[in-house]
Amino acid sequence: MAKRVVGWIARQFGVDIDGLFWDLLYRELIRTELELNNDNYLEIFKQIGGQAAIGSAKRHKTVMNLFAPKSANNILEYVEFIWSTVFAEDIKMSEETHEEENGRISKVILTVEHCPICQGFGDDKEDFPELLKEKMESKGDGYACILLGMIEGLSNYIFESRNEPYKVKIQELECIALGGKQLKFEAILEKTDA
Repeated sequence: MAKRVVGWIARQFGVDIDGLFWDLLYRELIRTELELNNDNYLEIFKQIGGQAAIGSAKRHKTVMNLFAPKSANNILEYVEFIWSTVFAEDIKMSEETHEEENGRISKVILTVEHCPICQGFGDDKEDFPELLKEKMESKGDGYACILLGMIEGLSNYIFESRNEPYKVKIQELECIALGGKQLKFEAILEKTDA
């Protein structure tokens, strides 16, 4: 019951923003960086996503304190929480979980059949699938890099604010806009020295 309430509240934040506006803004941000031929564009995109999520978390501290996942061990809750907030819908995903000997989750591979970011990408003349494939395919991330930066940034912000000795690293493994069948990414949870 509590998980459904959290999802509903997170979706309400997303409802206030027109999805088409974000799709267009997202597309133009990525196209601009690709056209500028900036070698560290993926790092820039992830930082944009991470800093946006952290800024929002700082502005909505009460919501974060009440509804953010409580355990560093549950990476899936972070993904579900951010997805609901960004897209105003529940994520439909399958997961493959890897655990260490002590039972702590160390890595999760998530597969999302319906990716709102890539949905319809390449159908409009303003899209740039060839440029995207040429510039991104060999770099290890795809078109959802800003979203994944949001998940990574917010997760790490929560760990740091709770003085938890963890850090998550997220990498895209498959991208629909790059010709994949689905969005597939891995989240690796590492223990830090802190």
